Amino acid sequence: MNALAHSYSFWIALIFGLLGLYVLPTVIAAIRGVEGLGWIIVINLLPTGIGWLAALIAALMLPRRASMAPPSSCRNMRARPIPPTW
Repeated sequence: MNALAHSYSFWIALIFGLLGLYVLPTVIAAIRGVEGLGWIIVINLLPTGIGWLAALIAALMLPRRASMAPPSSCRNMRARPIPPTW
């Protein structure tokens, strides 16, 4: 156990693992595409465990952003030539 405490690779892996766990709510919110991503990032940066827990809950519970697909009436329109007016 003492050899593990003096290992640089152990401490580097532990720090990166904890940092990954710390930003997990932001990553989940970004992947899900939630509406309040900016607020989740701000709450996640608070140095408290309550802020991390609140950001994680918000990342899982907030609704996703609406897709930017065009309305169905626009998708089905075909480009038709305009008939000449005599």
